[in-house]
Amino acid sequence: MKSLFSKLNIFVLLVVAFGCNDKELSNLNVTAVKNLYEPLNNKSVVLQSSASASLYFEWEPAKAEDMGMVLYEVVFDREGGDFSNPIYRMASDNNGGYNHATITHKQLNNIAAKADIASGATGKVQWTVYSSKGINEKKAEMTWVLEITRLQGFENVPVDVYITGEGSEAGATVANAQILKSTAAGEFEIYTKLTGGQTYFFTSDRTGSRKFYPEGSVIKEGEQTATAPATGIYKLTLDFTTSSFSMCEVTAVVFIPLWQNEEFLLDYAGNGIWHKVITFP
Repeated sequence: MKSLFSKLNIFVLLVVAFGCNDKELSNLNVTAVKNLYEPLNNKSVVLQSSASASLYFEWEPAKAEDMGMVLYEVVFDREGGDFSNPIYRMASDNNGGYNHATITHKQLNNIAAKADIASGATGKVQWTVYSSKGINEKKAEMTWVLEITRLQGFENVPVDVYITGEGSEAGATVANAQILKSTAAGEFEIYTKLTGGQTYFFTSDRTGSRKFYPEGSVIKEGEQTATAPATGIYKLTLDFTTSSFSMCEVTAVVFIPLWQNEEFLLDYAGNGIWHKVITFP
């Protein structure tokens, strides 16, 4: 009999527990966003290659049944799509907690590419907002159109990038070319020495099957080369998604030990490495 009562008590507790969970789940409903504010419907934006370039999105806040916080996602689809299979979605600012989002031009360029808009071309995408408490998401009552003029990026981005040429640190033999570090999809960088007045260029491999060269702040594909402005150590940055190039001379690298108030100027050892032999008393 005691065992029977124990089983009944456990059953009652489980029913109560599941009842509480059902109640909690029923409080996870939110309203759909009623109005979109920014950017205006059919707004046109010409994308810029600057890393700081962005577009501001804002909408009317939704309401949660439990009066708590609502989470938001900005969702994109091809023009004429129904958002059943969106091409891109991202959380709003503050990890989805704000009723606005700051989307960089580079992200918009990626979104336009997913909508089959060619590099440098102009096309349209649709956007809307989903509100939720993590589940039971609701699509906004409005859907707006955004016209995007894409960046002049490379359609076929190289997997690897190398630097070579008589002015490069590794010399003119392509088989000895230095590989650049990949920092993101289509983005590469390297710290290297260039010899002033001599030429350099980039390749997709150590056979030179595809060649690239900087012209001002733009990276182009072809047989041309660039000339180093002066002998020195440089940070070179290439972004094939935006066809952009930048170079910055590194004039000094200093090491400051935490255990003593003294600076040590490091010597460049080659291949993007600085070092210094330090003798402590």
